[in-house]
Amino acid sequence: IWREIVARRQRYQEVRDKLSGGDVQDVNDLITLNLDICQFAHDVIAQSEGPELVRAFWHALQRVSVLDPACGSGAFLFAALQILEPLYMACLEGMQGFLDDLERSERPHHPEALRDFRSVLARVDQHPNRPYYILKSIVINNLYGVDIMEEAVEICKLRLFLKLVAQVETYDQIEPLPDIDFNVRTGNTLVGYASLEAVREAMIALGHEGRRQAKMLMSDDHEKALARIEEQAELADRAFRMFQEMQTRYGMNASEFTKSKEELQQRLAGLRGELDGCLVTQLGESVEDPVEYGIWRETHQPFHWFAEFFGIISKGGFDIVIGNPPYIEITRAHLGYSVAAYETRAAGNLYCPMVERSVQLLTESGRLGVITPLSVVSTDRMSTMRDYLLRHTDSLWFSHFSGDANPSKLFDGVKSRSDIVLALVGHSGVGKVFSASYLKWFADERNTLFSRITYETVPPLLITRGLIPKLGTRLGVSVLEKILHQSPMGLSMTPSRAFLYIHRVLTMYIKCFDFIPYFRSERDGIKRSEDYKEYGFLNEETMKTARAVLNSTTFYIYFTAFGDCFHCGREFVETFPFDFRKLDRDAQSILVETSERLMTDLKSHAIRRAAESKATGRLEYDEFWPRFSKPIIDEIDLALASVYGFSTAELDFVQNYDVKYHMGRESADRTGD
Repeated sequence: IWREIVARRQRYQEVRDKLSGGDVQDVNDLITLNLDICQFAHDVIAQSEGPELVRAFWHALQRVSVLDPACGSGAFLFAALQILEPLYMACLEGMQGFLDDLERSERPHHPEALRDFRSVLARVDQHPNRPYYILKSIVINNLYGVDIMEEAVEICKLRLFLKLVAQVETYDQIEPLPDIDFNVRTGNTLVGYASLEAVREAMIALGHEGRRQAKMLMSDDHEKALARIEEQAELADRAFRMFQEMQTRYGMNASEFTKSKEELQQRLAGLRGELDGCLVTQLGESVEDPVEYGIWRETHQPFHWFAEFFGIISKGGFDIVIGNPPYIEITRAHLGYSVAAYETRAAGNLYCPMVERSVQLLTESGRLGVITPLSVVSTDRMSTMRDYLLRHTDSLWFSHFSGDANPSKLFDGVKSRSDIVLALVGHSGVGKVFSASYLKWFADERNTLFSRITYETVPPLLITRGLIPKLGTRLGVSVLEKILHQSPMGLSMTPSRAFLYIHRVLTMYIKCFDFIPYFRSERDGIKRSEDYKEYGFLNEETMKTARAVLNSTTFYIYFTAFGDCFHCGREFVETFPFDFRKLDRDAQSILVETSERLMTDLKSHAIRRAAESKATGRLEYDEFWPRFSKPIIDEIDLALASVYGFSTAELDFVQNYDVKYHMGRESADRTGD
């Protein structure tokens, strides 16, 4: 619609001005402005004026570690592969370009000039083609995954292998596929020691408790035991790095390779056994009965990160952790293991300890990117999750997405509303929070959805009750700031003498009535539907004023910003900032009169529907269409603009908030003519 065209052009000019003005200084700025970082990196390499930058980028690419701690069949690792591939290719093309320039140059140069570039390209030429070499290098050097399901891990590895095989054109070009058994592994991300320090703390605690099992496991003091474990981990890591290097070497000796793998497996098996023994004792389980011990290992599937990926963890952790952690209520999951050690366990959903573990596994200044339910920003019980993120990151970016089919959903077969959380890990204590608007879209807009994301800095005032608001524009932030300056509506709701009825499920509009909407079931007769909740107010006049306020787009924006975008519960009605005591008589008279007309108009457009229910038989109910009453709702928001002190631009923002999805494309365009 025309408003989107204007907004897009305004954003273009704003971004261009920031770029030309030198305001974009680092990667964080590129994220906040939602620019194409992959294209930027590719352009930097392609336009490099000297070999130093290409060389540095190449070395950085080979070292960057990307982890999915719940990798499943490998969708996120595949995505990382597709992002890294063109950057590898750009570096190789850059190397080739500098070598070609050197050969064409008439200036004298040292015969060893750019020797490292020649060596890299010679190694590439030993493989079927450049894409094959690149993909093989990424799979071996950059990608790591863990999943509790062995079948999923095998599928993940198979997908990566098939991607490699697809790069060769003839049978004789096929070379031995890489062995990534030590890159993508089966294990429980949440059970096991993430660091050597975690082992030290466990040993000290066991020593203090004086358990007989602990004494059996650690005959010498814990420092000697730690030194022994660390030495074993270093040896295992050395074997792992040799194993990796052998796979990118042309003409690899098969027997040497097999021997190297067996040595690595043996070292890891011994290390796992010692660490499992320490962990099972720490958890108060029996280690003396081999059968029980075997059952414990099978149910817990412990995974000791610092041992399995010692080289990465000892250098601080992974550079990047990405993924889509499982959304399972802990009380219903029947896990077979405890998550009591995690700060975020109180949030009650398994994705929270998974995100906490992900942060623990990242290096200082590492990057996190995860998909979570919308609850991460919008429900009180996730406060421990938000608090953990705020304390352990220097910057946070939240983008928010509709999950139902009204008008369209993010993932086929998945109905949950989602957030994408990006984070820069750090402990500066002055972290910045950026938030986007709550995005809706029609099905044919899906391919441009992510380019529509705009982030806005969230002022501390707007993080109410720890909730992160879902508004990604300066006007939206300004509107919320003005709304929050008033006292909550709940102060005028008791004692109750006059009542409103609000539909508990929100879609595009709030449905608030001063009458009980018609509802009849074959079993119970005419009654109030359970979907409508009753709210009481001090008197008739207060109720009629609230009737206007709660049907307004102003309230809808507040709810969308802080709510779960589905359940309109009592907490949002009672906490909505609207102080009846500060309302002048003229404004109140306008709100009462306008909302009276709104009630009449809503009734005139109501449609009587019928449905069948197994529990109660035939149902009849009235369905309401507030979109046909939008002009009256706009009058209410006009009256509220004087109450909150909205500017002309802010009022326009309120009245046309999500107008395309409230009214439909054609109607939305007409309202702006």
